[in-house]
Amino acid sequence: ANPVAGWSFTGWSGDLTGTDNPASIIMDGNKTITATFAAQQWNLQLNGVTQYTMPQSEFEALAATYPLSCVVTNKDGSQDTYTGAAMWRLVGMVDDSDTTTMNAAYAALNYNISMVASDGFSKTLTSTQVLNSDTYIVANMMNSAPLPTDKYPLRVVWQGTTSGSMVSKLVKLEFVIPWSVELVGASTTTLTNTQFEIEAATNPASWTDTSSSIWSGTALWRLVAMVDDADP
Repeated sequence: ANPVAGWSFTGWSGDLTGTDNPASIIMDGNKTITATFAAQQWNLQLNGVTQYTMPQSEFEALAATYPLSCVVTNKDGSQDTYTGAAMWRLVGMVDDSDTTTMNAAYAALNYNISMVASDGFSKTLTSTQVLNSDTYIVANMMNSAPLPTDKYPLRVVWQGTTSGSMVSKLVKLEFVIPWSVELVGASTTTLTNTQFEIEAATNPASWTDTSSSIWSGTALWRLVAMVDDADP
């Protein structure tokens, strides 16, 4: 019993029982066998300034409210029509406290947005490409039907490129907005977010507040020590 994309096999009933698939039965008379399938539910993980796990139902509602479509030409010359939602709407859900818009000031920093497939394959677009652009579509439908197995559950598509340049089986969008911290003392230095994260990984520290939230980073004295004398 081979389920189509979006469905999973759950078991046999009738004259054959169990969940083995494939399964064998001796045909020594008339048999009635039923294969049961259940709809799979998927999530899209959004990691940015905040993190959010977007359920299938919410994505489908977004795509229905703000639908976009794109015709993609395949390598063999055939064409498929994809429908879904603009990528910027998804990025905008986790790039600041406003979940309805994409932050233009942050986008101007031209950070990379990684599109990650379930098999680990990934590609990137820049924030300046994606900002308020209806060109880049996260599609959940192809030719008015759910995506086929080799593209399910989501595919990033856009006009003007070959199908091989797109990302199928999308499960995650993630990005880090670059930032820096200036340290001023006996000397002055600027730490990028990458440098700070290395320091925090090398010399970790954490604090638990009154609401039991755990804050992780590095001790303040280590940053002060970088600029208070010649010994960082």
